[in-house]
Amino acid sequence: MVSRTWGWFHDPKAMLALLKHQARQPAIDISLIMADPKHPEQILVLGPLSDEMACYPFLDVTHHFRRLGVKRSLAEHYIRVIQAGGIVVAVDRPAYSGTLSPTWQPATP
Repeated sequence: MVSRTWGWFHDPKAMLALLKHQARQPAIDISLIMADPKHPEQILVLGPLSDEMACYPFLDVTHHFRRLGVKRSLAEHYIRVIQAGGIVVAVDRPAYSGTLSPTWQPATP
């Protein structure tokens, strides 16, 4: 069962503002922020942003990751992160096919 949900932000500035706000909250732990060095506006965040995030077990999360062109092994990795209580948040840029590229490097929050 998926313990956290995941969301997309069309506006990178809006997402970064949310992260900045959430990072100041007590008991909020942002585990990892990853950014594509070629497209720094594309950001993937792993880690619980809020204890109030709803659970959506009816979502076929694997299907959504695969639909984005993510390799099966990487999609399964993200599913394990979510099942462990993490949340995946990304900037939705349909023009970029590598939104969740395995070549992304960790960036400092």
